Amino acid sequence: MSLFDIFSIMSGKSFCEEPIEALEIADSVNPKLREALKELHSFIWRDGALPLKYKHLIALALSICRGVEEKQAHKVLRRAIDSGATPDEVIETLLVVAWVEGIPAFVASRSILEALKGKE
Repeated sequence: MSLFDIFSIMSGKSFCEEPIEALEIADSVNPKLREALKELHSFIWRDGALPLKYKHLIALALSICRGVEEKQAHKVLRRAIDSGATPDEVIETLLVVAWVEGIPAFVASRSILEALKGKE
């Protein structure tokens, strides 16, 4: 399996499900690729110029725009909240999604809005 095949498999996903899946795929090609992905993951998913909560809000917006399955979108939502995102920040993120991606994407995020009702 080539590196191109790996990225083709991964890009066929609506969203990289859990990092472990990508790591397992990478490990099947080359353990060094697995380690490189782990390092990249650690580099991206930390506070940096962008606080971690903003990175998770961006991931949530992109997930909705790409039409990920609801279960995965809720995992991304949980990560955003766990990293400090407030319900108001999530709602504003969803409004940006509605503006950029259109009202159907906003409607598709209904279950996320409903999950936030319990957080206020």
